[in-house]
Amino acid sequence: MITSNSCRKNALSLLEKIFNHAEEQPDKIALKYLEDDYQGYKTLTYKELKDKIRVLAYEIHTRGHQQANTNNEQLTILLLFASSIEYIVSFLAVLYSGHIAVTAYPPNKRRRLQRLTSIIQDSKPAMLLTTSKIKDYCLTDEFKPSDEIDLVCYDAIDFNTNNAFTNPGQSLDDIAFLQYTSGSTGTPKGVIVTHKNLVANLEVGIDILKHESLVTCVSWLPIFHDMGLIGNTLLPLYAGGCCVFMAPLTFLKKPLFWLQKMCTEKATYSMAPNFAYALAAKAFEHKNEDSFHYDFSSVRHLINGAEPVKMETIEYFEQLLTPYGLVKDAVKPGYGMAEATLIMSINIHDTRALTVNKNKLEQGFELNQVDNSEITQLVRCGKIHDSFMIKIVDPETHKLMPDCAIGELWISGASVTQGYYKNHETTEKIYQAYTSDTNEGPFMRTGDLGFIDTQGHLIICGRSKDLIIVNGRNIFPQDIENVCIKANPQLINDGAAAFSITKETSEQCVIVSEVKGQLKPEEYELILAQIQKAVLDECNVIIHDILLIPKRNLLKTTSGKVQRDACKNAYLNGEFEIIAQLKKPSTATENFLNQTLEKIDINHWLRNWIAQQTSIPLAEIDSERAFAEYGLESATLSSMIEGLSHYIKHPLDVWLLWEHPNINALDNYISNLFKK
Repeated sequence: MITSNSCRKNALSLLEKIFNHAEEQPDKIALKYLEDDYQGYKTLTYKELKDKIRVLAYEIHTRGHQQANTNNEQLTILLLFASSIEYIVSFLAVLYSGHIAVTAYPPNKRRRLQRLTSIIQDSKPAMLLTTSKIKDYCLTDEFKPSDEIDLVCYDAIDFNTNNAFTNPGQSLDDIAFLQYTSGSTGTPKGVIVTHKNLVANLEVGIDILKHESLVTCVSWLPIFHDMGLIGNTLLPLYAGGCCVFMAPLTFLKKPLFWLQKMCTEKATYSMAPNFAYALAAKAFEHKNEDSFHYDFSSVRHLINGAEPVKMETIEYFEQLLTPYGLVKDAVKPGYGMAEATLIMSINIHDTRALTVNKNKLEQGFELNQVDNSEITQLVRCGKIHDSFMIKIVDPETHKLMPDCAIGELWISGASVTQGYYKNHETTEKIYQAYTSDTNEGPFMRTGDLGFIDTQGHLIICGRSKDLIIVNGRNIFPQDIENVCIKANPQLINDGAAAFSITKETSEQCVIVSEVKGQLKPEEYELILAQIQKAVLDECNVIIHDILLIPKRNLLKTTSGKVQRDACKNAYLNGEFEIIAQLKKPSTATENFLNQTLEKIDINHWLRNWIAQQTSIPLAEIDSERAFAEYGLESATLSSMIEGLSHYIKHPLDVWLLWEHPNINALDNYISNLFKK
């Protein structure tokens, strides 16, 4: 067990660990990238990884030295790569050079530009590391960083040179990287992760999972995601293991590939959000028994976190895979967050579900004794690692809550990050919390509501009102609301509420917005489409539903603060006076459902459906493009299949989407089905 400060004075940095592995096991594969064609792959040994890091760090240091002042200040360096070996090498090279990595994703023509621009404005990078292809787009008018930013292309670096950087010594107190998360005012916030934070949390991961379980990780999570970067990439490298990874789109196109590679690569662990296990399980249920030999006996831990964990998903997944060698209770619920670097708890050995009295729970108290009243099951996320100090606190009064009572989780410890980059006000609010009755602190406020059960396990019951989690992404409702009210001048300023609802296996976002005056039906339809498109473009969120309601009908406090929970309950109970509502797939395509195949073909139906869901012009819908590339989530695609089943008057299973991942492929399958 590691010490209470979680980071020993003699602890080695991440780069020191990797370089030691390069000396001790130079020919061992450190990184293995699986190509998008599901056949090829690229690899780097630990020696090759070390050599590339040193060469690229030399280039960064040489260019950066010209910009840094005499105090040798740390420069921020923005990384714009797709998930790739190049991304990982670049990230590690920045850390080794002594500067600050800023994790991001490449610009996209249709969306994400505003957020990426905000990240650039906030971090003010001196350098941008990318590829020649992405650099060309960076120089276009759609997305053009400041001329003061030095653009460096990875593929233009001569890695055969003798130039190699040697770090004279790195302070663990230096900033390692900025992990950007959604901001409450529409501006992303850069979480400051120091080398000390990083090492402390990697040690937490090793202490919980043990070295023998960290031999091989198979991952599809994006590298700019904290779980993908730290949990699935840096943790195995720190432990001397191997990171086998693929692009997120590769998984979304074919979820079964993730499971297959766990078998062929003899994976020992992986981390992913709940929706991924549900998606993979559905694909596995409909696999071709003769096409692949499944053997999950090497897998020790499958960590389920980053979004609310569902016991039904865990049980469904394990039920399907256990006959193929998956060890008992392999799927482990966990809890963590970017502000704590990543890992805070993982339920390794204990019972994963807690049965409680629902009525008591709703009153704010856990009751570990079941009577004849209604009961419910909660997921136990494990015991908080002892390197953290935790408090359960009343979020309003800041007083400590009694045992087993629900409150906000406050934390401190070596893994807890330093705050938000150049954002003193928010840092002070979130990271400098003190209990009002005992004056203990400072603590970081997680914004999550939960309790510690009688056996010491963390139970997350909900989230603070300011957080929505969709597919592992933390989204502040203010961001969506601000985008919404700007979508059309007929919408009321400060008259929108965004919240999440549970839909099938995932969380979905809903907006309720006040609208001015009396408009024509087609004008309301235009407003709905504009809101939907604006939120997709600027927040990368597909809205499940939008209600347009009369002005002064939104539920607020007497001081004018939006009551999001009350709005959510009113929506679920059908209490709003509705002027217009976003058309669901089942109703949006109603005009198609009663028509025959002779009147409108399947290809046209699918193209119209996608156009309506994404607000992409019909003419831009490419029938060869994968469904996943349109940003459609699994639950949304399930609705598409349901609507299509009604249309053709023939039942279809959602698994067809993984075998036939685009419009033409699905059209051909169904057409041949009717020919038989």
